[in-house]
Amino acid sequence: MSEKIDESWLFIVEWYDPLPQLKKTYLLKYYVDSHMVEMVDVRNKKLFLKKSPLTNDISSSEFFVGGKVLLYSRELDIVDYGDLKTRDKLQYQSKSISLLLTYNVYNDWGNIIHEIERNHTIVKYKSIILNNSQSSDISTQLKLNHYIQDVLVQNVSLYLSININTNANSNINDILSEYVSDIVISNNQTEYNLINELAKSSQPTALFDSSTCVIIKPHIVKSKQAGLIIDYIIKQGYEISCINSLFFDKIQSEEFLEVYKGVIPDFSDHVIQLSNGLSVALEVRAEDAVNTFRITAGPWDIGMAKELYPKSSIRGLYGIDNVKNSIHCTDLSQDAVMECQYCFSLMDT
Repeated sequence: MSEKIDESWLFIVEWYDPLPQLKKTYLLKYYVDSHMVEMVDVRNKKLFLKKSPLTNDISSSEFFVGGKVLLYSRELDIVDYGDLKTRDKLQYQSKSISLLLTYNVYNDWGNIIHEIERNHTIVKYKSIILNNSQSSDISTQLKLNHYIQDVLVQNVSLYLSININTNANSNINDILSEYVSDIVISNNQTEYNLINELAKSSQPTALFDSSTCVIIKPHIVKSKQAGLIIDYIIKQGYEISCINSLFFDKIQSEEFLEVYKGVIPDFSDHVIQLSNGLSVALEVRAEDAVNTFRITAGPWDIGMAKELYPKSSIRGLYGIDNVKNSIHCTDLSQDAVMECQYCFSLMDT
């Protein structure tokens, strides 16, 4: 009986080495069935990482061109396919679209996100407000009506870049059909590029007042529950004034959490978790936002959260343990602006 061949995907990846301040290029082979990787240094043509197992925190859906994957404390940018076989297979299985959810469907943002993420991969979140010129440009090229054009200028919209799984049971158009009059969706590569460029050039919508910083952690994004948490926050009556998806490397994660060093147990594990993939940062506004939202978030201790507030706190509902506790939120009011600026100004650049 012949031995089963382990399917493999080949990618070109880049890693920025901070010590010599050089970008290094590798050929990464991902073994799909055994969930292992190996890497070859392209410049030296030498084995850099022998075939090694991946943790369960990393899924096959993270391997796509334009994405990032954290392997052994190194954040790798996946910049291209490594061979035609991988390109033909993965390009056939997925395509990309860009989407703008207008403020008219703000109350449904979380629900829409969850319905999308159940079968597809959201690779970028960013709240934006278009200026008159941008709104006119996109309206002309996508033939939008004046109603949508005005909404894009007057209010915050949520930009999403989505990798569509063409093998999924749910069609993206079926998910969005209920909201079609209040969203903008790309129908071809030209429209996709246009929406992406507008989103990139738009300034963050953070207000930096009466707010707290909330970060939906990588383990929640990977388990496809980010939409559920956003929906919970909106339904509690909070205003989400800014959204931005981020990849924290280990240095950035430690820098952001530095004020909590010596305060929270397992600090190093929290640093690793925050740098373990895509996070979604939110600026959440309310009266006395920091203290009010801490109650909504629930205790740091997940055992306590699940015992005392199992259905009335985010950590009680979605936390797994004291490190994978679903979200970070600002602990002290005096730190709120600093944390929001880190996520929506410093990291955005």
